[in-house]
Amino acid sequence: MLISSIQLSEFINRCIRFQFDLYKKSHSNIKSFKEDYRNTNDYKECMSGIIEIVKTDILPAFLRINDNFENMNPDNFLVYGFSYDFNDAIIAEIARLEKAILVTDDRDYANHLDGLNIATNNRVLLMFQSKH
Repeated sequence: MLISSIQLSEFINRCIRFQFDLYKKSHSNIKSFKEDYRNTNDYKECMSGIIEIVKTDILPAFLRINDNFENMNPDNFLVYGFSYDFNDAIIAEIARLEKAILVTDDRDYANHLDGLNIATNNRVLLMFQSKH
């Protein structure tokens, strides 16, 4: 199993944003992630936990790879379909370059299926993948 820095960034950011959403539900005075939440004890405790998960559970289980941005074809990652997420586009291109199978349920990858091998249970991706 392979992991790039951008995938790790996506994981960490998604985890802490999930915690932020939970925290906001019980703290009506918290509006801004950067200005309000990052100074709380909850943020500090959650981020410490997330980092510990990365150190003990994720990094030992994956082979860390470079993204090889200099070898990427801009025609593959600068593609606008029904939506655009730069990180998804780069992750798709990394999977292509590594000849890896991308495991995802994110339907945004439907924009980047050309030459991409995906393992998914997402019906939208499965429908579009059969056309490529």
